[in-house]
Amino acid sequence: MSEETTGYQYYQYTLNYGVTIHYAVIFLVLAIIETYFVVSKYVQFKGKIRSKNLKRYCNVMIPFIIGIVLEIIGFTARAVSSKQPELLMPYVIQSILILIGPTLILASTYMIFCELAKSLKAESYSMVPLKYLAKIFVTGDIVSLFVQTCGGGLQVVDSLRAAGRALVITGVVVQLVFFTVFCYVFVWFGLKIWRNPTKVAKTLELAFPRIGNWKHGIMVLSFSCIFLMVRSIYRCAEMIEGTNGLLQSGEIYLWCLDTVMVQTSIYFYLTFNWTGYFCRVHEYYSSVFDVIELESIIN
Repeated sequence: MSEETTGYQYYQYTLNYGVTIHYAVIFLVLAIIETYFVVSKYVQFKGKIRSKNLKRYCNVMIPFIIGIVLEIIGFTARAVSSKQPELLMPYVIQSILILIGPTLILASTYMIFCELAKSLKAESYSMVPLKYLAKIFVTGDIVSLFVQTCGGGLQVVDSLRAAGRALVITGVVVQLVFFTVFCYVFVWFGLKIWRNPTKVAKTLELAFPRIGNWKHGIMVLSFSCIFLMVRSIYRCAEMIEGTNGLLQSGEIYLWCLDTVMVQTSIYFYLTFNWTGYFCRVHEYYSSVFDVIELESIIN
């Protein structure tokens, strides 16, 4: 199905090939850096930390990396689409992958929060029990991702375009609702642990430098969530407005309110090697706490 046969114009503006390639390359560099962080720490701590725990510390960043890879593929397809805007497949790929990539970044955010709270022995500071928190919010993310993917696919079919748009709107709203609730839980937790650190948090604060301790980690998550929230609100407003709305009338809105927001969020994440932090904390615990205390903290 092509533009000539449907009479439907996929884009409301002319795509900028140079800027698209620029952002695709940046996402590629970011993916390589984060992959290096995870792999290098896996190699460094292999044999020093029990395998299941080491894999757990690495796995928190896997959705994050996959999300960046989806952005790379999405912007690559968008570059192709900028040269041949009448082609359906590049349009579908870029439309879906750029939309759902940040959803996987959010999944890592939820998992990181749970590990961070456990490492500080601060489960009681979370409004939602940690054993349920990741499952609840990641499930919400999966539902949102599935609905957005289905909606994005249906939007290219003439007879199903309205239904597809409705599904995409539903998906981004579901994501925004879950993310907003998580932000509330996270802010509540952050304020409590900052004002009244647990014994373990005080110990770690003295043991680790200011850049690389749990307070730095909370600041990283805070700023990252702010930028991802801006992006989520933009996507919600964009979908509700539709193709005739202001937010889909120019490419500048996508760059400033989506791409830059996502990349800035990733920049903050890269100032803090989460896998390395959890591995170093685990190693430190091993030298300070006995086996029973260690197991009670990390599990």
